[in-house]
Amino acid sequence: MHWVVYSDINHPIASINPITTTNQLNGATVTIPANPPLIPTEAWFAERLYAPTATQIDATHLSMTFAGYGAQNPNDDLLDYRQIGNVVLTVSRVLPAGVPNNINTH
Repeated sequence: MHWVVYSDINHPIASINPITTTNQLNGATVTIPANPPLIPTEAWFAERLYAPTATQIDATHLSMTFAGYGAQNPNDDLLDYRQIGNVVLTVSRVLPAGVPNNINTH
């Protein structure tokens, strides 16, 4: 994957299904996220996505691991139970050397 970093909620790397709600500030209707996520939303994390962690693999790759549910309120159906996803992201610029969480240094 290749991506551009934005510092806002409307350009996610991964996201649940979009949510349309009313902006509490001005009453306008907004959809969050406004743009599709880099990693297409899958059914198994379409309702809940959390605990993302990125670990540097090498100078241009990060491993992102996260958890998700396919239902807003999980029940006894094991298909709704938490699942773990992992994707490898390719950065457009070389990452700094010696980053403490580089899995190749442990």
